[in-house]
Amino acid sequence: MKPKHQIIIAIIVWIIFISFAGIISYQAIQIKKLEERLDQAETRMETVEEVFGQAEAIKQRINRVNSKANAPDIAYTILHLAYKYQVDYRQITAQAEVESAYRVDAVGRLGERGLLQVRPATFSEHGSGNINDWRDSLEAGVR
Repeated sequence: MKPKHQIIIAIIVWIIFISFAGIISYQAIQIKKLEERLDQAETRMETVEEVFGQAEAIKQRINRVNSKANAPDIAYTILHLAYKYQVDYRQITAQAEVESAYRVDAVGRLGERGLLQVRPATFSEHGSGNINDWRDSLEAGVR
């Protein structure tokens, strides 16, 4: 074989080698990205399982105190507001238990309303919507 052909073959082999190295490197990067996404998904799944566990604990507590309450609706609303305003859901739950025994239609002698017994003046300062809507008054109380 002529030296010229050997050089051409060597160049072709080198190009093929570089191409495969690039492909392998690209694939390794893609695999790394997929592993990171999988880790993130697993973390989110753990978070979802944790939230469902928290909701179940809140529902059980509500049902012990007030079996007529709509425990799932109250529990998920409490968790939503706790996340939204960065407040511990246990604090909201305990306050709702003490203030209203989880009665969404509770009305105090001074006009307080809802689960957290929000006063009309407090609602006008911190709330929006309707003070008689337990979700609106709960949000005003959490804020």
